[in-house]
Amino acid sequence: MQDKVLIPMKGEYAYLFKKLEDIGLEVCNYRLDKEISLDEQVNQLKQFKYIVTGGEIWPAELLEKIKGNLKMIVKYGTGVDNIDVDAARELGIAVSNTAGFNSFAVAELTVALILDVARGITRFDNIVKNNGWNSTKGFSLTGKIIGFLGFGSIAGEAAKRLSNFGVKMLAYDKFQNFEKAKQLGVEYVSYDELLDRADIISIHMPLIEETKGIINMTVFKKMKDSAYIINTSRGPIINELDLIEALKNKIIAGAALDVFEVEPLPLENELRQLENAVLTPHVAAATQEAGTAMLTGCVENIIAFEKGNPINIVNR
Repeated sequence: MQDKVLIPMKGEYAYLFKKLEDIGLEVCNYRLDKEISLDEQVNQLKQFKYIVTGGEIWPAELLEKIKGNLKMIVKYGTGVDNIDVDAARELGIAVSNTAGFNSFAVAELTVALILDVARGITRFDNIVKNNGWNSTKGFSLTGKIIGFLGFGSIAGEAAKRLSNFGVKMLAYDKFQNFEKAKQLGVEYVSYDELLDRADIISIHMPLIEETKGIINMTVFKKMKDSAYIINTSRGPIINELDLIEALKNKIIAGAALDVFEVEPLPLENELRQLENAVLTPHVAAATQEAGTAMLTGCVENIIAFEKGNPINIVNR
């Protein structure tokens, strides 16, 4: 009997699936039926040696029930906060990701959101579509200070794209790569200095216990009242209730968010009603090219694991 891989992707990636079939793995391309009982889901999941997953939640209780045949959960993306990686380690289940494979796409949306808050693209689109023609002045990026909270691959790609806009770029990161920063024209500064100086702050931190809710009212009050915050990383890094208050009371000028504490964003969430908030539905990595790159990374991770040379394991 062949070992099985669960990849809930369409047949357009058959050339990638063939790479797994060529090393003796059976690829199953279906999505689990959420309407069936938990016991039935567990019975389905227990048959797989590898599971490729996106944003599905993998708590310790579920991992305990499907352990045994399962050797690795492969994240189709970077953040593994939806997987109990410590529990997986205890159960002998490796967790891998595709960090860096979608950096270009997330960086592109980051820059797009920065341009949107600067020039009011979404706001003006709404005005015209509602039969208006009035306008207010935006601002040029030239001469502005962009601050990156976290300066990994995505922030680096964003910095490359912003370098031609005549901006000054600052970064705060516990793990500093001075050569990379110098090449991109980025200056490392302290956390408080970045909050104090930046006109636009873009968040690029992982969601861990240390960063959950770290962007709160204390942070907003340290920022310029003319500053904007951009988040294409993880929603819970920002305390949303504090953000709503900061936006309503003009403690900061605005925000552009691709991620939220609860997704999909609840209909009653006040962010939906605020004119100084630009919202997108967690689509930073949602390009055809990034999707292909991430799935390629997943396949590479599985092949390497099969050959005894595991790569991109995040819970060693």
